[in-house]
Amino acid sequence: MLAAAGLDRAPDLAATLHGIATAARSALGADRATCYVVDATGVVDAVYTTETEPRRRAFLEATVGLGPERVPIWSHQLAFADPLVVCEDLRADPDIPPALAERLGAGAFVGVRLEHPSVMHDAAPALLGTLFCTFRRPRAISPQERVAARGLANLAALALANARMEVEAAQGAERYRALAAAQAALSRVATLVATEGSPEAVFARVAMETGGLLGVEAAIVARFTPGWATILGAWGDDATLGARAPTVGNGVLAQVAGNGQAAFIDRYAMPELDPSRGLQTPRHGHQAWVAVAIEAGGRLWGALLASTTRRGGLSADAQTQLEPFADLVSLAITNAEARTRLTAQSTTDPLTGLTNHGTFFERLHAEHKLARRHRYPLSLVLIDLDHFTRINDVYGQPTGDRVLVEVAERLSALLREEDTLARVGRGEFAWLLPNSDRRAAWAAAERARRVVAKTPFSKVGSLSISGGVAE
Repeated sequence: MLAAAGLDRAPDLAATLHGIATAARSALGADRATCYVVDATGVVDAVYTTETEPRRRAFLEATVGLGPERVPIWSHQLAFADPLVVCEDLRADPDIPPALAERLGAGAFVGVRLEHPSVMHDAAPALLGTLFCTFRRPRAISPQERVAARGLANLAALALANARMEVEAAQGAERYRALAAAQAALSRVATLVATEGSPEAVFARVAMETGGLLGVEAAIVARFTPGWATILGAWGDDATLGARAPTVGNGVLAQVAGNGQAAFIDRYAMPELDPSRGLQTPRHGHQAWVAVAIEAGGRLWGALLASTTRRGGLSADAQTQLEPFADLVSLAITNAEARTRLTAQSTTDPLTGLTNHGTFFERLHAEHKLARRHRYPLSLVLIDLDHFTRINDVYGQPTGDRVLVEVAERLSALLREEDTLARVGRGEFAWLLPNSDRRAAWAAAERARRVVAKTPFSKVGSLSISGGVAE
């Protein structure tokens, strides 16, 4: 029987099942034998039959894509506990409707469900298919023929079980490879974040890694500002750094900007409803988009987006794959902001925001060296707010602090781009003026005196400053 079924030399599943159908037709003396294969959902996936007459063969093959509810004889077979169902006279069997018997054009049949204990569903053997042998005239089915039908069905079930396990193993290997690729991509981005790579470098890496991981044609990191999304990281086609798109309409970026939730659009390329409004346009044939939110510091910062030209080309887990990359972008942004804050705290006066005492003297020494090397003038104006101690004593420190902040703002308005203004004492300021001689410095000091004296300060009234100039 093994040789008759062709299992000893079958190069593939199709040849094996066709060989089993041929062996069944011969062993049972049937007019035709047909092996139906179903997928995991119970829908006919393939048909292998010995029928050669074109119209009848087409009738059998038309069951592909149908479930038991669409194939009456199959439903009839599934109603029995025994996998083997025998009908020796279709027209005389009370369980077979006459119309079905007429449609089958057969007088008898033997059907065996293809099941194997290695493939289970809900604690019972899963249906892998069915083997049907049909006869045009009623006839008795001998015990030996029934045994042969069961044996051939077992061979077919074994072949299908092995094939399904091979598919599942291949799918498992593919899932492992995909998982390993995702972990490697995440690791590369995480390393860049951990080594304090610039946000721009992280944006570019994330776009590249997610684009390659999802196998899409474009991936971007976009930052939201009121009404707009700006590309700060790009990979693939139709994505230009610095390009902007309005976050309006029904596109994925608009959805994320609107509610902070991930968005997915498939087969959505109508020009008037272009999902990314300028980032991917219909002329490039993009068909599917997915975007996830990027948060930083408890606020919605932007989105990570991927798109493809393939219809339905984004996998169902594309959003899940993007989310950890969005988290790494968020971490990079948060770290960069923290570094900026630390740098600012170490170089600026916390009250006025001006350069602090230590940083000012570093800059003074640097500017002095440059001035000597290149032989240009360098001047310094020292400013002292008159009677500042009395302001604190009479009006309190909060008022004194507000005065200092306002003095800093008035003086800052006088600065050139190359100048440096620092708070170097309680009520003392230093104004460094590169490429300025003492005459220009005296003029600057006079402007400072006037801007402080011109407008009274809230609560304390008019104030004055004293100053000195050095070249």
